[in-house]
Order: sequence, then C-alpha cells, then structure tokens
Amino acid sequence: MQNVKKYFPWSVRILISGLFLLSAFAKIYPDPSFYFSITAFEFKQLVPMGFTMETAVYFSRIIIGIEFAIGILLLFPYNIKKIIIPATILMLAVFSVHLIIEILTGGNQGNCGCFGALLPMTPLQALIKNLLSIGLLTLVLYKFSNELVEKNNILITTNITTLCILALFMLIPIQKKTTVSPSPTGYTEDTTIVKDSIIVKPITDSTKKDDIVIKDTTKKIIEVAGPKKVKSIYSKYFPKIDEGKKILCFFAPTCD
Repeated sequence: MQNVKKYFPWSVRILISGLFLLSAFAKIYPDPSFYFSITAFEFKQLVPMGFTMETAVYFSRIIIGIEFAIGILLLFPYNIKKIIIPATILMLAVFSVHLIIEILTGGNQGNCGCFGALLPMTPLQALIKNLLSIGLLTLVLYKFSNELVEKNNILITTNITTLCILALFMLIPIQKKTTVSPSPTGYTEDTTIVKDSIIVKPITDSTKKDDIVIKDTTKKIIEVAGPKKVKSIYSKYFPKIDEGKKILCFFAPTCD
C-alpha cells in the first residue's frame, strides 16, 4: 500500500504529461514546415467551433503551446496542486464537452484531431480517454494529495507557459495575407482596363478548276484579344507556369 501511495501519483503525472506532449506534437506532425498540419487542425477543429480563420491562427498556436506547457509542468512540483492539476482537469473537461457536442450532432465519425494524423481517434475514443484522465487526476489530487510535493512559484509556472506559447509563434509564424489574388486563369488580376478588340485577318484561299485560278477572299479569322498577361504569383513555385496554357491544381487541407 505504501508503494502504491508513493508511485501512483507519479505514474499518473507521467502518463498525462506524455499524453499532452504527444497531443501537442501530433498537431504539427508530420509536415516539416508545420503549416499544413496546423492549418488542418484550424480548419477541422477550430473553424467548426465558431472561430474565424483570422482568430483560429492565433488560438491554434496558443492551445498547442499550453498543451506543451502542461506536459512539462506536470513533471515539476511548482503549483502542482493549486494550479497545474486543476487547470489540466479543466482543459480536459472543456475538450470533453466539445467532443460530446460533436458526437451528438455529427455522430462518432472520422478523426477527432486530438492527436492529429499521428494517432487517429474517433470522438468517442477521445472522450473516453479524457474522462479516464480526469478521473485519474482527480484521484491523485484528492486521494493522494499528501504525496504531492508542491512548491509555490507562480513565476516559473507563468514563464514556462509563456515561453511555450511564444515558441509556437516563433516556430510557426503567422503568414501575412497577400493582397494579390489569383485569377481563374492562373494569372494575377490586372487592374488595367483592356477593351476587347476584334482583329480581322483575311485569308486567300486559292483553288484550281479547269486551269482557272479562283481566289476566295471572303473567309476570315476573328481573334479576340484577352486580358493583359502579367507574371503569375505562382511562378516562383512552378517555372513557366505563366507561359502558354496550364492547369494549376489546388489542394484543400479540409478534405480527408
């Protein structure tokens, strides 16, 4: 029994810490630039919750940074009973409420995104994982409270959390939106007004009949001059994309 009291709290803390660190890492895995994975997280998880894309890009980095911070702070004694464990339980509870709503409205379908593409989980599986984690942390907090060594140092707690959040913004900086938008043809929009002009070219069609040359100059080719061609914004990614006729395909990260 003594060994249980001694090792159980640490076992739970290490387990939950690993889950949070894995969850945070999985949301930016496996894209080397991190942008695809975090954008998929924003589109699939945050936008359906009511966030706009303008606010989702900030909230995604903050929430992943907090997950990293919790994963680290659970392994240290600083404010473990007063702040860290209660904050972890609260965060898991908020996630659980979201999962319950998702199950009730959309069913237990697809990947909930808790561990990104690294470890797909259905909403029900994620909910069970969260409820078990809440139960274990609550048991540690109230049943094994005396076994938790706590040091009151709010400065270390806030510094680690702030550093983790700032690290996400530095690692995956928010990209500025370009003011130039692509046109359906793959070329940038040109604000210069170009009037449509018709160029008429006569063609001489000569036929020979009974040694008599008959010339027909009635046939014409009508060419309609299109918009003024400008350099494509995608030319830095695809050489000669703005030369001739090309098909430029776009990939939507929201598509499973």
